[in-house]
Amino acid sequence: MSLEYSEAEIIAGCQKGDRTMQEVLYRRHYSEYLKLCLRYASCEPDAKQIMNDAFFKIFSRIDQYNFDGPLGAWIRRIVVNTCLDHVKQKMRRERKERAMDNDQLHLATSDRGSFIIDNLSFNEIIKHIQELPEKHRAVFNMSVFEGMSHKEIADELEMSHGTSQWYLSKAKEMLRMKLSPVKLKTL
Repeated sequence: MSLEYSEAEIIAGCQKGDRTMQEVLYRRHYSEYLKLCLRYASCEPDAKQIMNDAFFKIFSRIDQYNFDGPLGAWIRRIVVNTCLDHVKQKMRRERKERAMDNDQLHLATSDRGSFIIDNLSFNEIIKHIQELPEKHRAVFNMSVFEGMSHKEIADELEMSHGTSQWYLSKAKEMLRMKLSPVKLKTL
C-alpha cells in the first residue's frame, strides 16, 4: 500500500535527502523520462544509464528548484541536458578515435519539413531512431522533438549550422528509407 504524496511534500523530502521521497519522485517520473532518454540513446541500457545520471543530478540540485515553474519542466530540462551531455561525450570520444574528413561532408539544405509516421507503435519508432548514427540521432531529436533551431543545435553540439542541417537531412533520409513501406506524410 503506497501513500500519495503532494509534489510539495516530495520536493521537501528530496531537499532533506529523504530516500523514500527520492524513490517516490523517481518512480513518478521514470516512465515518462525513460522514453525521452530512449530517443537519444542507442540502446535501452544506455537510456537507463542516462536516466540514472539525470536523476543523480536532479537529487543533487533539488535545492535549486525554486517553484517558479512546474517541477516536471525543471526535471525535463535536466534530463534533456543529460542526454545532450551523453551525446557530446560520445561525439568527443569518436573525434579522438578517428579524425573526421570534412571533405566527405556535402552540406545539404534541410528540407525543413517534418513528417508524421502512421501505423507505427512508439517502440517501433524508437527502434528506428536508435538505429541512426549517434550524431544523426542527436540532431534529429533536438530538431524534431525538442524544437531547437539549427543555430541552437550547432552551438550545443559544437558544429556548424550547415553541418547540423546536413545531419538532420541525412537522418530524415535514413528514416524514410527504413520506413519506405510505411506511409509517410510530408507536412
